[in-house]
Amino acid sequence: MPFDIFHAYLVLFFVGVIYAIVSALLSGVFGGDHSMDVGAQHVDIGTSLDGMVHFSPLSPAIIATFLTAFGGTGIICVKVFNLSGYISLPIALLAGLSIGTAVFLFFQWIFERTQGSVHIEASKLAGTRADVITPIPARGVGEIAFVASGFRQNAPARSEDGEAIESPAEVEIVRSLGGTYLVRRVEKK
Repeated sequence: MPFDIFHAYLVLFFVGVIYAIVSALLSGVFGGDHSMDVGAQHVDIGTSLDGMVHFSPLSPAIIATFLTAFGGTGIICVKVFNLSGYISLPIALLAGLSIGTAVFLFFQWIFERTQGSVHIEASKLAGTRADVITPIPARGVGEIAFVASGFRQNAPARSEDGEAIESPAEVEIVRSLGGTYLVRRVEKK
């Protein structure tokens, strides 16, 4: 039996289904987390300059959806409606792109509705109390932790007067300077 358009559609359909299953297994969908996270990013998402996480149109879920819809529509066109490859190909392509786009837009909608922004204006943090979690050396950079907008944040910090501040210690944020916070020791009462 020669390899024809039906077999091509069949292969793409199963590649899409298998790709979806493997992606789901590797991402921890079925329990257990076997994926490797780096910070808040995964393989199929990324952050933009606004600090928000966005879903990628080239994510494994969208690719699997396109392949499965393309192959499945092609199979239906060839076997159910007896259409030739020249007619079934644009129909399958349109169906794959349409269904892939619909799934992408659905996931994007979910991401926009479920994530909260933790973007905080540094200028509004002046006077905020923080804990030194990594000692700040004299004229060096350490790390502080503070709560802003209901979220605990960690950030690099320098001493306002250039003196060392040990850990643990309570400090107050004075201002932000290029992504690093200038802090001063809180006087104990």
